[in-house]
Amino acid sequence: MKIISPKIYIGNENMSEKAYVKAGFISKSNTYNTTLFLYKNIVKASISIDKEDYIVTVNVTHNGNMYAPFYNPDDRHNNLVYAKSVVEYNKQMDDFVKKGVLICESN
Repeated sequence: MKIISPKIYIGNENMSEKAYVKAGFISKSNTYNTTLFLYKNIVKASISIDKEDYIVTVNVTHNGNMYAPFYNPDDRHNNLVYAKSVVEYNKQMDDFVKKGVLICESN
């Protein structure tokens, strides 16, 4: 089985706050934020986009703790939960690309 990596995204600075909110983000003073469940209700991604430089920060947790396979390729081998989680992550983030609020920097 080929092990895939999470794609890299940036925020689209040309989109309005209204577009981010319509796409499912919550607007805070300096960021747009959303949460995605990647595997059942135990692997969760918290997405934050800085309103000044549009850098996307992703924090993936498993039962409240950092989910190491998402960040460390050495922990991905034969990990079915990781495989399903990263496929779901890329799918949901690509949906934000289709809505115009994110730009994918890798494929």
